[in-house]
Amino acid sequence: TNDALSNGSTWYDDYDIGGLQYGAPQLAQGIKEELRQSPHSVIKFSPTWTNGASYIFRFFFPDETRVQIENIQAYSDAKKPLDKTILFVVPVREYESARTNPKFSNITVERTLLYPNGQPGFFFVRLTYSPQADVLFVAEEAERRKPLNATLNINGQTTQVTYSRFDAGRIEDVFDGDLYTLARLDVDNPAVINLAFNNPQIINGITATFGAMDFVLTVKVFAPDSAEQKTFAQTYKNLPPDPTVKLNFDSTLQAQTIRIEVQQINSETPKIHIREMTLRWSTIPMKAAYFSQHGAP
Repeated sequence: TNDALSNGSTWYDDYDIGGLQYGAPQLAQGIKEELRQSPHSVIKFSPTWTNGASYIFRFFFPDETRVQIENIQAYSDAKKPLDKTILFVVPVREYESARTNPKFSNITVERTLLYPNGQPGFFFVRLTYSPQADVLFVAEEAERRKPLNATLNINGQTTQVTYSRFDAGRIEDVFDGDLYTLARLDVDNPAVINLAFNNPQIINGITATFGAMDFVLTVKVFAPDSAEQKTFAQTYKNLPPDPTVKLNFDSTLQAQTIRIEVQQINSETPKIHIREMTLRWSTIPMKAAYFSQHGAP
């Protein structure tokens, strides 16, 4: 017991999230000292070095509005107000990433917290955006908005898929029949998934499961050899978590291409979570469906 209490923190050299997750009381002490010394600073500490960072935050800083959970990467992912009044508290790997990131400059280390083995563990850092940051953000935004392409087997049909870029998950996760796989989109609103079948298909609706949000689901159906479309849309609000919705068509349709749009509403920072989408295929023979849509010859 004495050895564990006295030397346990030196038994392993991995102090990050995959190891001991060392540093909560030490970080809290250093942050409180910085709050006293810098009354105009806002301190943002990274949560990536430990599980349950929010619990640490509430335990040590229950009423402190100048301490927030956020890392430097959030300021690289999107342009945000940034000046020297913000003091970041980050593990070494995040400091090294910021130091080599061309979006940042004027990086200064005001305090270093050592691990029990004497190696640097955390840095208290101030920085600003570099002169080229705006150009880099514009280029990244243009790249993120480029649609991606894939070939999937959907209900036994070879399907060419063009879709908005995800920041988590894959397009395969949307059509794999598994509600536990998830695709998340945060670039385009509405998010768009375009399905082009090698052979025309007969469908009469779509069933989809999403994350909790208010949204508009729109489906546009294009018949073979036609630029005309039939559009079906429904608004969904105040649904339970992970809702499954059904959008029915007013008739059974022959489809060469289907465009699916999911627009999140009532949110300033939309993140569209799609768990599953299923096209409802009709058992009506192809010729009968065609005649029901276009009339008999």
